[in-house]
Amino acid sequence: GSTPVHCFSGTGAGALGDRLGYRRVMMWAAAGGAAASILLALAPNLWALGIATFLVGSALSAVVAMCVALLATTTPAERRSPTLNLALLPLYLGGIAGPALGAALATLGLRAVFLGAAVPLLAGLGLVRRLPRAG
Repeated sequence: GSTPVHCFSGTGAGALGDRLGYRRVMMWAAAGGAAASILLALAPNLWALGIATFLVGSALSAVVAMCVALLATTTPAERRSPTLNLALLPLYLGGIAGPALGAALATLGLRAVFLGAAVPLLAGLGLVRRLPRAG
């Protein structure tokens, strides 16, 4: 499953974010996740599919970890809890809407599902560039 991937990559990303900056690691993770999603769409065999799946899971875990770290270090204490909950809302909504959207994209072929998964990560890169450089 993806749980071990999330455990290790989130922890590793946190340490990397402490050293290099949360925003920078988040940008690299989002770009890597988008690239890995494209690799999923182009995977020629089951091994490539497995490796790309691992890379996507690692990248997404790093993005979430950096988001939480960046917000926790830049948001005043009195606004931290509602801010973090609001920031994680798209993750929860994606868990609800993602399967339906994936099913709709699957009517265009399985590759469309994986290419579609790259879109929010690429869009997120533009948003991450606007974040403060703190952290």
